[in-house]
Amino acid sequence: MRAIQRITIAVFIIMVASFAVSRYLSHLISDDTVPVISSDSDVVYVSVTASDDELMAGVSVWDDAEGDLTDRLMVEHISHFLSKGECKITYAVSDSKDHVSKYERRLIYTDYESPKIYLSANMQFSAGSNIPILSFIDAYDVLDGDISGKVKVVSTNHSSTLMGLYTVTVQVSNSKGDVSYLTFPLEVISSAALVPRINLSQYTVYINVGDKFDPKAYIRSAYETDRKIDMDTNNVVIQSDVDCNTAGTYIVTYTINDNMNREGVSRLVVVVTES
Repeated sequence: MRAIQRITIAVFIIMVASFAVSRYLSHLISDDTVPVISSDSDVVYVSVTASDDELMAGVSVWDDAEGDLTDRLMVEHISHFLSKGECKITYAVSDSKDHVSKYERRLIYTDYESPKIYLSANMQFSAGSNIPILSFIDAYDVLDGDISGKVKVVSTNHSSTLMGLYTVTVQVSNSKGDVSYLTFPLEVISSAALVPRINLSQYTVYINVGDKFDPKAYIRSAYETDRKIDMDTNNVVIQSDVDCNTAGTYIVTYTINDNMNREGVSRLVVVVTES
């Protein structure tokens, strides 16, 4: 009996020892470390066309168990603007044990510009006709590209049946929350098909404060609409109040008369912005 007791005790001791050794070895080989993300700067300055490599410049990752994990770093999120052209960028990395670390710093786009809205035609229509305003408006953004589909009419007093000169305001916003507006004139006349037409190369122009502006440079052609006869663009009369030294929205009016004294009018919207 004593021999059996000794054997039983010995087996128990061996089992306890084995369990203790197993737990100890498991502790030695377990990886409880978390990757550490560090950066040489709290701010990254990049172009709006920056690649992921440029966005991650100066950021590195070290894990005590696995070493350098910088090549596993990724851009997780870029926030809405904190101020114009400035965001918060979030990086993330995980090691082979799925331990995740994150890091934030400021991101500033060095060449950012707010979205721009453009008229694609002269906003003059015949009374009683359909006036699909948004069909004649395009919008582009340096981050999102073509955002024409996001343009909205926010204010207008025009009537499609009453002749007159009206004012329309539209807006568009990009994915970062930056909103741009454009206010322009819309004219309703008796019959746009009978008056001479002045074609411009553009109907909306953006320039920076201090830039030069020549309104004549935007005249492309003029012709009698009903007879399809070209007219001399030198006879176009230009009225412009553009002040290149003051930010704001200005209207340039181009007029021409045919031999029946019918007047054709085109308008160019000029937006002078702070550089």
